[in-house]
Amino acid sequence: MPKGDGPFPTVLMCGGLDAMQTDYYSLYERYFAPRGIAMLTIDMPSVGFSSKWKLTQDSSLLHQHVLKALPNVPWVDHTRVAAFGFRFGANVAVRLAYLESPRLKAVACLGPVVHTLLSDFKCQQQVPEMYLDVLASRLGCMMLPTKRCAWS
Repeated sequence: MPKGDGPFPTVLMCGGLDAMQTDYYSLYERYFAPRGIAMLTIDMPSVGFSSKWKLTQDSSLLHQHVLKALPNVPWVDHTRVAAFGFRFGANVAVRLAYLESPRLKAVACLGPVVHTLLSDFKCQQQVPEMYLDVLASRLGCMMLPTKRCAWS
């Protein structure tokens, strides 16, 4: 928690598919805490503490449930919440901006994966196999088919 008395403005971290929620602590410690801003992290579906949920097209489902619960969290000023999306988590942040706009004051994205990679076959052909394996794993697939198809 930041120093002082809450409730605090809060950043809801929407992280990447290759990171755990604890990986973002230094971001909080260096940038948000000194400004009196709290940070709430949730592992992405299929990662860490959220590993029992598979990644689906409804990628923002867990984060939406958290946003809806924030009025009941005393240290969070639920009227001053921002979503910060990093890499694939930007997909979640952008969805939240659309689906939960009354609950958010701001949305920021860094290195977003929000459209071309998910819909352009030519772009997908240039993605390293390792990253495709990450996506397949998060989607609950053992391996990707040899013929790639655009996700839309």
